[in-house]
Amino acid sequence: MADPLPTEHRRERWEHAAEWPLTVAALIFLAAYAWPILDGDLAAPWPAVCRTATWLAWSAFAADYVVRLALSARRGHSSGRTWSTWRSSSFPCSARCGCSASSPCSPCSTGTPGSRCAGG
Repeated sequence: MADPLPTEHRRERWEHAAEWPLTVAALIFLAAYAWPILDGDLAAPWPAVCRTATWLAWSAFAADYVVRLALSARRGHSSGRTWSTWRSSSFPCSARCGCSASSPCSPCSTGTPGSRCAGG
């Protein structure tokens, strides 16, 4: 059996390296998600900029999840343990579009809370 230490060491290095970029992504997400809600009369092109920023932040979080999973020595254990976290962390995205697990979501067409998904 292969020694898991090198894999765990690489995962820990990844987590350390990704910590600040993901913190910045989270702050950008928070601002981009809240701004259109707090300012209902946000002038163009800012709603589109905010939507793009939230999707880019979510893409960074998803990429981090995939990399952590790939670098984990116990992938089956990690994916099972973090699936509920992954599912619950996707809630803000689906809640913003008014989507549910039975209705897959694509980026919001209007960007307003409760709006229907593009193409849905």
